[in-house]
Amino acid sequence: MRHCSPGSLHRIIVATVLCSGLGPASGMAGQTMIVFDASGSMWATIEGRTRIEIARDTMREVLGNVRADTALGLTAYGHRQKGSCADIEVIVPPAPGTGARIADIVDRITPKGKTPLTAAVRQAAETMRFTETKATVILVTDGIETCDADPCALGEELARLGVDFTAHVVGFGLSESEGRQVACLAEATGGSYLDARNASDLQTALRQTVAAPAEPPASVSLPTATIMVPDEVPQGTRFEIAYDGPNGRYDDIHIALPRMDDGKYLRTVRIDPDGAPLRAIAPADIGDYELRYWYREGGAVIGRATLNVVEAAVLFDAPETVEQGTRVRVAWKGPGEPRDDIQIARPGAEPNRPAFSARVPSDGGPVMLDVPAEVGDYELRYYSGADGVILASRQITVIERPIVLSPPEAVEAGTVFNVAWKGPGAPRDDIQIAAIGADPGTYLDTTRVASDGKPVRLDAPVEPGDYELRYWSGANRKVLHTVALTVMPVIVEIDAPEEIEGGARFRVGWEGPGAPRDDIQIARPGDDAGRYLFAVRVTQDGKPVTLNSPVEPGDYELRYWSGAGREVLATRPIRVVAPEVSMTAPASAEGGRRIRIAWSGPGTPRDDIQIVRPGAADGEAIHRVRVTQDGKPVTLQLPVEPGQYELRYWAAPTRTVLHRVPITVTAPQVTMRPSGPVRAGETFTVEWTGPGEFRDDIQVARPGSEPGEHETTVRVTSDGRPVRLKAPAIPGAYELRYWSAPNNAVVTIVPLTVE
Repeated sequence: MRHCSPGSLHRIIVATVLCSGLGPASGMAGQTMIVFDASGSMWATIEGRTRIEIARDTMREVLGNVRADTALGLTAYGHRQKGSCADIEVIVPPAPGTGARIADIVDRITPKGKTPLTAAVRQAAETMRFTETKATVILVTDGIETCDADPCALGEELARLGVDFTAHVVGFGLSESEGRQVACLAEATGGSYLDARNASDLQTALRQTVAAPAEPPASVSLPTATIMVPDEVPQGTRFEIAYDGPNGRYDDIHIALPRMDDGKYLRTVRIDPDGAPLRAIAPADIGDYELRYWYREGGAVIGRATLNVVEAAVLFDAPETVEQGTRVRVAWKGPGEPRDDIQIARPGAEPNRPAFSARVPSDGGPVMLDVPAEVGDYELRYYSGADGVILASRQITVIERPIVLSPPEAVEAGTVFNVAWKGPGAPRDDIQIAAIGADPGTYLDTTRVASDGKPVRLDAPVEPGDYELRYWSGANRKVLHTVALTVMPVIVEIDAPEEIEGGARFRVGWEGPGAPRDDIQIARPGDDAGRYLFAVRVTQDGKPVTLNSPVEPGDYELRYWSGAGREVLATRPIRVVAPEVSMTAPASAEGGRRIRIAWSGPGTPRDDIQIVRPGAADGEAIHRVRVTQDGKPVTLQLPVEPGQYELRYWAAPTRTVLHRVPITVTAPQVTMRPSGPVRAGETFTVEWTGPGEFRDDIQVARPGSEPGEHETTVRVTSDGRPVRLKAPAIPGAYELRYWSAPNNAVVTIVPLTVE
């Protein structure tokens, strides 16, 4: 891998062009594609200028010096839409003489979107037919991958498949940890990672960048490094690497085949600057490999060691035969690396195409593996996630599992019925009811089976006819067994009065399925199924239900609603007539007292008689009292403020006022008189007249204090007897107050002197 160490984006691109053979001083074979980051983060600033401005100026200057015969192209990402991982475009295919055109296009690019850099590099490589000819990518990015892809894995893939492919990465404004996440793309392909992390980098001397040599001069003395590894390492397992070297920030240990050129590798591990031992995963293929200390600053290998990868001991402990659609417990022994799996697959299936797989746990415990639904011979496999290969396998045979579904001989439409069953009982298995010939997975009702084998409950369709019961394997997404099911017609009838008063509650008899979510509803004729004014759930014992009627007179419809089938099974017309509502109360009454009101009306639960100011919104009330179904008169509290009011009959089910009666509230007649002089700290008697309602008080308070604040208080009694209070301890001017608790208000104030 060539190494250039520039310090600004301008110098980095110049150096990248020079290092990749694109500069004016060198000829070029093959094609080169610049992959340009136009994600939204390019609007960030460095020393008062946006990254996109710096990039535009740099690109124009560099491209102005590229030889006319250089086959150069441009791919951009994130420049057309926000939030899209598919926003990648090959704008200029590689061709000679494109430098000025690319510079003009970059000037017009407006950063907007995400950073799908991995897919963009892949698309650039494929555009240049990298598997057939020499190709170079220069990735200029100010961010890491944001579209759930792995640039390191891509680098290894491009290095493996390419004829002569190289990727250089320019990290603009990246942190050290971010740089590591994209540097691997260059490292895997023998390219350079060039770092411009901050404003100080942009001021690094020109001679340290543009003039950077492609390879270290022969006269330069490189440091040396030693690498220590175990004599033998089992395939696919993690092992420790000790080393002694310069421990540069970007130095690596490469795991490579002996025939690979320096800079090319199968795997790489970043050096710890403190020299702590590293851990790596051995390749899956048995044989000799080479560990190489890659010295980034010099772009060279400065230490080597041989790695002998031997066969790993991989064992399975599982039955030789398993029943279809079940789950099997597999104990195992093997590398146990984080991405390793136990698989079940058809013989010859690709390593990444198992029927089912389960990740091995770090504690070495057994795994539970889903079993295919199709009978036959399969393989248990140990899959190495690091290399994507199978380390060991053994045969396992899937045999037929007897499956039995035992429904009633016939069920009534819309009812709930039980199905006894025998089968795999896997966690996502279901018993389904479906139309004959319906696609697998398409059903009318379904219930998850339980591992204890208990019968399941299903809702029968509301349409009579022939259906299928199916045993559905959730893991396999396949029907394993079917039996026929006959759904018989069911009698559905509604028995109710032909006429009912508005706002009343009335009794409805019924006959029907009685399923758990079935209702009796009252609706307007022509309303869509499922839309109603009032509804009540039926019970499985078939008892009549009690339903609220609308207040507004007119023709309505009673409906039997199947909750499972979401369909109306029967209807019956019903007429609602205007309710007869009356209230008899005094034309006027003293404020703060309670009055007796005789009434007639629906008397449904939660109906109220209310007192309000004329014009108040329906439902608003100063005081209210609940009526009873026996029609007994009620006692209603009056406000203390005199004026015109309105008594209202409030129908709770429909939230409407059925009747109104005017009433005048007069000022409360309240007197309070101490029986004699009131002395500080002593008890004194107050004679009084007034409402005498429950919780009314006579209080002693300071003049100007808030209502409800007092020095002392005593509850009055309904018989009007005088009350006794204790005078405040401090002499002075006070007030006697009559407090109406229901109205939370002071009704009358009398001055009081405490001697």
